[in-house]
Amino acid sequence: NSKEHESIVSLDIPPHLIHAALLVIGAKQGTPAKFDPAFTPPTGEVIDIVVCWRDLESGTLRKVKAQDMVEENESGQTMQSHWVFTGGLFGVDPDGKKYYLANVTGEVFGLANFPGSILDVPFESPSDYSNLYYTTKTENIPQISTDVILILSRTLGDASKTE
Repeated sequence: NSKEHESIVSLDIPPHLIHAALLVIGAKQGTPAKFDPAFTPPTGEVIDIVVCWRDLESGTLRKVKAQDMVEENESGQTMQSHWVFTGGLFGVDPDGKKYYLANVTGEVFGLANFPGSILDVPFESPSDYSNLYYTTKTENIPQISTDVILILSRTLGDASKTE
C-alpha cells in the first residue's frame, strides 16, 4: 500500500527495522536531501546492497550488486553511484503522534531524492517521470514473486572489505 508499483523488490520488514539494523552494525547516519531554499544533497555513510536469489527456471543461485539492476538513462551504463545512509525522517500526524516516514511511504532505498528514504543516491536525482535519471535493467532482475535476500553492509576502507 505504498510504492510497490515503482519498486524492484518489495520488503517483508518494516523500514524502521532496516534503519535500526544499520545503526546496530555501526553505520553513520547522515541527512536526507533538502530542497528549500536550494537543493542540498543527501549525506551519510556509504552502504553496499547485494541481492541474492535462486533463478526459478534454472535453479542457479544469483548474486548481484543492487546497482547492476539499474541503468543510467543517458549513458545506458549500469548505475555507477552508491547509496548513503540518510536515516530518513520522522513526521508528526494530526494527533501529534510521531511516525517514521519510510514506514508510511515505503521509500527505503531511493533512486530519486525523497526525504523519507533510508538510503539515497548522494546527488540530485529528480522524481519527475519526464526526467528520471535511472531505469531498471530487467535482465538482472529476478522474476516477479521470486524470494530474494538483501545484504546491506558498510564499506570499510576499500571495496573489498565489508562488515
